[in-house]
Amino acid sequence: MLGEEKDKNEHYKTMLAKEKDKAEHHKNMLEEEKDNNKRLKTMLVEEKDKNKHHKIILEEEKDKNERLKTMLSEEKVKNEHLKSMLAEEKDKNERLQLRLHGEEKDKNELLKTMLAEKKDKNDRLQLSFPKNEHLPLGLQRVHTRLDECIALIDRITQKDTVFLEML
Repeated sequence: MLGEEKDKNEHYKTMLAKEKDKAEHHKNMLEEEKDNNKRLKTMLVEEKDKNKHHKIILEEEKDKNERLKTMLSEEKVKNEHLKSMLAEEKDKNERLQLRLHGEEKDKNELLKTMLAEKKDKNDRLQLSFPKNEHLPLGLQRVHTRLDECIALIDRITQKDTVFLEML
């Protein structure tokens, strides 16, 4: 019986040693888990700091975008104003061109009429003067010059008309 008791005690000692080893192993695992948790907590704090920083940057970007949107809106308003001013100036220029063309046309017609009257007067004068060899040559030059002036006025009038049609 004493041998059995000794064997039992040995068995219990062995089991106790195994349990101590298991407890030591679990203790080591628990320490590793604690270290791992501590490391994860540190990483979490770092990630939270990064997220805060990113949120700040995001807010700054949002503010910047809002300012840019406001500036863009203001520039659009300015552009619309400038477009309307440009359209007004274009209309004004067209009216001035038409008025100028009308005045030039009237002036050219008046000059044409005056030149035609002078030509008629010269023709009548030529008929009323006695025949002279030098006189017809001088009058011929005057008539040629008058015809050239009339042709020039016609060309100018046509160019003005073409120019206004292009507008």
